Amino acid sequence: MKKLSDRAVPSERGYLSGQITVFFSLILVLIMSLLGTVTELARTTLLDAYAMDMSLMGMDSIFAEYHRELLEKYDVFYLDGGYGGKEFSESRILQRLQSAISWNLEPAAGRPFLRSADMWRLRLEETGCGEFVLATDAGGAGFYRQCVEYKKGTSGLALFADILSRITDWTQSQNLGGIEEDYADAQKKQADDWKKAAEEQEKAASGDKEPVAEDGEIQSDIPENPVQAVEELRMLSPLQIVLADPNEVSRSRADMQQFPSHRKLRKGGGGTDPEANILTDIIFSEYLLEKLPDYTDGGEEDCLNYAVEYVLAGKESDIQNLEYVVNRLLVIREALNFLYLQKDVQKQEEAYALASALAGITGFPPLIEAAKIGILMTWAFQESTKDVRFLLEGKKVPLMKTAATWNQESDQGITYQDYLRLLLLAQKREKKTMRTLDLIENRIRLLEGCPDFRIDNCVESMRIHLKFSAPRIFLYFGIPGKGQERNYITIDRTYGYGM
Repeated sequence: MKKLSDRAVPSERGYLSGQITVFFSLILVLIMSLLGTVTELARTTLLDAYAMDMSLMGMDSIFAEYHRELLEKYDVFYLDGGYGGKEFSESRILQRLQSAISWNLEPAAGRPFLRSADMWRLRLEETGCGEFVLATDAGGAGFYRQCVEYKKGTSGLALFADILSRITDWTQSQNLGGIEEDYADAQKKQADDWKKAAEEQEKAASGDKEPVAEDGEIQSDIPENPVQAVEELRMLSPLQIVLADPNEVSRSRADMQQFPSHRKLRKGGGGTDPEANILTDIIFSEYLLEKLPDYTDGGEEDCLNYAVEYVLAGKESDIQNLEYVVNRLLVIREALNFLYLQKDVQKQEEAYALASALAGITGFPPLIEAAKIGILMTWAFQESTKDVRFLLEGKKVPLMKTAATWNQESDQGITYQDYLRLLLLAQKREKKTMRTLDLIENRIRLLEGCPDFRIDNCVESMRIHLKFSAPRIFLYFGIPGKGQERNYITIDRTYGYGM
């Protein structure tokens, strides 16, 4: 091999020969290339992690702009995609995301003395959005899930297990799940029995067996069914029956066509149905009773003051919503009271005596029996009106009456809110969730600065698409006319609250 230099280098001992061979030069180039390659590969790997960190920081910045009033009043996290406006603005979300990421990527922006500190030189090239999961998607499934998680965290499962146990005892001991249907069947049977007995009596009266009174006159008139007076009362508003002053009821009304449950909604990615079961339904009911007022709370200055009643009834006015709930309570209490009367021997004897006085002149036993059942139903209805009045006054009513509690006030039993729990539990999940969102949107709109708030603009999660690039530093191959080679990193990720 030819020596690169024949000139000696002076030293203290004399002259030393300094030389390098071509072969060694090639080895040195290979070593440097290997070191550069390994270093660049390590940097590229770290760039992936760095890009992911920047993405998460950017998304954290976006979702940190949650709607404050929703959190403070209802303890749910949502990003208002309309940013206070009526229209959903995907471009504004992307703009704010790009700004947040770029600020973190360029620490030297406006500060030249920090430029050398940027060892990554990572830059954001593209931003895009995929699916959005909105508050109203899948019948409010995400909202339902957040409410359940909130109540679990603040109250604990032990409380809800106790409520579940009590509700199970109520429903199983008295068959509350089907008591309304059972009582409706009993009413129909009484009416049919009365009609049949009356027809048979009239038929008998038209023949040779016409009943004769003491004065010798033929008696064929059929008395009026005892439940007829109750049926006439049912034609009145239930509020007129149970309230001392029905005029004190709120007259508030709402334009339901503007509610989320009635208008055409913006559709997001759809979301997924929550793991709904009887326990989660109980937890959601407790959330509603905590966050929404009912009749006994006096309501709020709102377009609909009786919020829990609206969730159950879905009517446009407070009067209609309260009438619906009161009517349901009247039927439940009437059925329970009738069930008690059927087991009370003394009440049975009293009813039979009255029935005999009413229909006994006909001498037809089936008519007397039907009259007795009608009298028991009348008593049950009268007692139910008192029961519901007590409930609306905030008092307790025993689930099943006894001789001691019949027609009497009691400090034992269950409250109006307990009956609301039962009714909410029987309500379909999607229906009560969407009606809750109706109320929330309306109440947020009444706050200062939120007149155009729309719940279907509220984002729970979103899928983002980001593309980053960074130049190669330790392994550089320049291409004439194309500039420096760059590494490209693409990130597709779903991000949101609770993820």
